[in-house]
Amino acid sequence: MKISRKINILVSARRKFVIRQPPSDEQKMCEQCGGQMVTAQTIATLTGIGICEIYRLFEKADVHFVETRSDKTPVCLSSINKISQKD
Repeated sequence: MKISRKINILVSARRKFVIRQPPSDEQKMCEQCGGQMVTAQTIATLTGIGICEIYRLFEKADVHFVETRSDKTPVCLSSINKISQKD
């Protein structure tokens, strides 16, 4: 008699990023949730999400951000993390 077994293996992975930025006079915090604000470029580098996709998320109001005239738009890191956990 032949006995067969089935083995299921579940793998779970988590990533944690530590962002080190030059000290500034004031650490920017999100007004909506209190999360740390970083530039859109930093978000793109950390997550692999393209800049264009980040700006699409702005339009859909899925992430917290502050509009500025410069290319260094502050983006809430907490709201990005919530979106990446949904996927």
